[in-house]
Amino acid sequence: QGCASEPEAYPTDYDGIEGWSCAEYPGCSSGAQVVTCVWDGGHTWGRSSGTNFALESMLTFFEAHSR
Repeated sequence: QGCASEPEAYPTDYDGIEGWSCAEYPGCSSGAQVVTCVWDGGHTWGRSSGTNFALESMLTFFEAHSR
């Protein structure tokens, strides 16, 4: 996508829950917005206390990038 190699913080409503954080690789020459998220749960889905924060973060991103 031709993005910067150094990420910048990409805030979500769930930052800090179970170590959840996201980063954006800005300046993509393709015009894409490239974001990656991680948490302390390894390869399991991001949920905590009934909140499916991984899904909610993903849906928020996709709603902002509808076609």
